[in-house]
Amino acid sequence: MKTNSNYRWFILGVCFLMLLINSGIVLSFGIFLPVLREQFAWTATHVSLVLASFMLMQGLFSPKIGSLIDRHGPRKVIIAGIIMFGVILAALSQINAFWQFAVLYGFLAAIAYTTTTLLTNAVLISGWFSENRGLALGISMSGFPLGPLFMTPVLTFFLLNYDWRTAILAAAGIVLVILFPLAFLLLRDGPGHTAIKNSLTQPDKQADSSPNWTILTLLSDPRYRRLAGAYFTCGFSMALIMAHFHNFGQNIGFDLATTAQAFSLMSLLAFIGTITSGKMSDILERKVILAIIYFVRGLSFIIFAFAASIEMFYLGATLFGIFWTATGPLTSALSGECWGLESMGKTFGAVFLGHQIGASIGPILGGMSFDATGSYRWIFLFTALILISGSLAVKGLNVVPDNSPSKSMVFCTMPSANGGQNSSRNC
Repeated sequence: MKTNSNYRWFILGVCFLMLLINSGIVLSFGIFLPVLREQFAWTATHVSLVLASFMLMQGLFSPKIGSLIDRHGPRKVIIAGIIMFGVILAALSQINAFWQFAVLYGFLAAIAYTTTTLLTNAVLISGWFSENRGLALGISMSGFPLGPLFMTPVLTFFLLNYDWRTAILAAAGIVLVILFPLAFLLLRDGPGHTAIKNSLTQPDKQADSSPNWTILTLLSDPRYRRLAGAYFTCGFSMALIMAHFHNFGQNIGFDLATTAQAFSLMSLLAFIGTITSGKMSDILERKVILAIIYFVRGLSFIIFAFAASIEMFYLGATLFGIFWTATGPLTSALSGECWGLESMGKTFGAVFLGHQIGASIGPILGGMSFDATGSYRWIFLFTALILISGSLAVKGLNVVPDNSPSKSMVFCTMPSANGGQNSSRNC
């Protein structure tokens, strides 16, 4: 049953739920910050540094986690990460000092979360889906923007009716009691991962020449510089909006209810846009779709920069929302095309590093710009500029198979109808 092609849809469902729960918890964590600041008398600067650390640690550890995925398969890494994330959340519910919050959330939770999010999801799904890979990645990754819509009301209920410790403990319970059993019982590495691991245990020519990608070797590859550079602009713009959207809306004259409605709209549109972009990438050239996404997202920031009416505000929110998380399926799929599935964990992890560096810088520069000018116009125009630059970068991406072993057909092997390996199927 577990090698049947129909089983991949169970894998897809668990991956979607994993992103829905874990990303929902992380993206909803802001509801706890005012309470924590009030109880422990922390400054906004201290809290911002921890949040920036959370983003940066994800990126710094992504290549290493990717290497573990390539060596041991995504299932083992995911299971260990879910346990670690749940335990860390439980420990967070008992903190009494800032250093505990900084270590547990800004460092350890970031590492644990990285093992259960876009990186492992992309490799696991790619190992199960040789056809319709873009659509499958889009469906699974659509759990990311939907997460806050489901988890924020749940956590808010516990926060209002009990206290913040109970609410965080409830989040830990959801991870350990609901998500862990499902992942442990249902997740399996795909046929693509099995073929790769089998090849690596045989002293054949292909295994001996398996590439040993490092950040330095990837930096010499123009494909990496283009893809990671563009993903930097994605992280920069995404984190900027997440951190400052409500303040931006209120600064130009709208109340919190209006900004909250616009933010919810963006989440719903991101769900639709992520699936749609994934499906379109199975039909059209992926780099072209990704270039369009970056360009239109850049236009949304130009609209935000000059928004003076509710119509312009919602137009910007609509354009940003459609393409908010649509870059994930395409960027991960392009990583597989460029460097092969057997190296996808490490190489996409290295590309994701660029995203998280941008995500750690965007909110800080946004705050500095607002403090200096009293508005977000200039930081939004700068963001539009780098997003359009990212669009041009991926448009010029040369996704051409080279002679390296990362282009071996094992990347695309899937079981054939008669139980053998159909090694002629190229993704």
